Amino acid sequence: MLKLMEDELEAGLNAIKHHGYSDFFPMPPEFDVVVNSWSAFKTYLADQDLDEYKAYRPSLELSAPKSVINLRRVTLLHPFDLIVFTSIVRILPDDIEAARIDESENRIFSRAIKEICVIRSRCKNRLPAPSPIRSGLN
Repeated sequence: MLKLMEDELEAGLNAIKHHGYSDFFPMPPEFDVVVNSWSAFKTYLADQDLDEYKAYRPSLELSAPKSVINLRRVTLLHPFDLIVFTSIVRILPDDIEAARIDESENRIFSRAIKEICVIRSRCKNRLPAPSPIRSGLN
């Protein structure tokens, strides 16, 4: 059984508050409900077995312009899913980075996790500083 601790969930919520909920969508009203009743929701999420956790459906999925001729799929996650996902990313940066395809293959479109500030108070609510986007279009 894998569970997130309440302080990990708290850090995930704080990272979302700091960085914003989405780059493509406005803040969903459900997020305010979660924030305003955070104590109860935090306890609920901390009690979830992540081995059995099912993401909320349906999520909002749209196609957004990527360039003049390309589209990208964008998804608005349910607040619980975003908090769980963000909390996991904050505690597993080394594992995530180790699983990335090597940069020499020149085919990754993502941001690398170089360092994460989990304990340091000066950046406690932030996700890792991203490195530049790598792409195979150089």
